[in-house]
Amino acid sequence: MSRIILLTACLFLLACGEPASDTPPEAKATVFDPLVKDLDKAKAVEDLALQQKEKIDAAMQSAEGEEVPE
Repeated sequence: MSRIILLTACLFLLACGEPASDTPPEAKATVFDPLVKDLDKAKAVEDLALQQKEKIDAAMQSAEGEEVPE
């Protein structure tokens, strides 16, 4: 008898919960947001610097008469 009461109580508690949603919760602002933004900005600057280096290397190789690898 006590098992039935316990099982019934558990079922009632489970039924009171919120339905599961498929969408993830929205990201909240944290103290690390400025650091993450700075890191993303540094990565973007590094990509630009690498692109410029490749252009300069290609120009130097063509000026020296070497074949430019693609």
